[in-house]
Amino acid sequence: MKKSHLLITIFILFIGFTNAQNEKISGNWLLTKVEQGDKIDNPLFTQNFKEDGKMEVMGQVLGTWKYHPDNQLITMQSTEVEEFDGKFKIILITPKKLQLQQGNVKLYYAKINLADSKKNNASLNIEGEWTLENELDETQLLKIERPDTFLMSIIYSGGGYRSL
Repeated sequence: MKKSHLLITIFILFIGFTNAQNEKISGNWLLTKVEQGDKIDNPLFTQNFKEDGKMEVMGQVLGTWKYHPDNQLITMQSTEVEEFDGKFKIILITPKKLQLQQGNVKLYYAKINLADSKKNNASLNIEGEWTLENELDETQLLKIERPDTFLMSIIYSGGGYRSL
């Protein structure tokens, strides 16, 4: 009887530990840097490792992910973006940083707290319409709406108009 209690306790602790590790990874992350050999890129886009196993990139579901705690791997599967398809070794994981490696490619992430971001953006007082001028004699109109809408238009000196 004591052995069965011990086994059940160990099993519950294992499940709790695995879920805790998933919680460390799940959430919104900002991809800040990609190293591929000598080439370094700073893409600065969000990637959400959702708790249900789906992977969103900039709000679009582009695949799935799964954490393998036994060998510190994340498996991502995506038919949309080949860079997010395969097994990635976890090099570093903290509450604020995540670093993954696949071959000679290293991905560097910073954790994003969307609630804090919305609160900080609200205090910046940048919401509204802004007019920008440049050396090409063009006028650029920038409209910022909270929490994350940015609309940009260009009015050309000859009278043309284009939204970006």
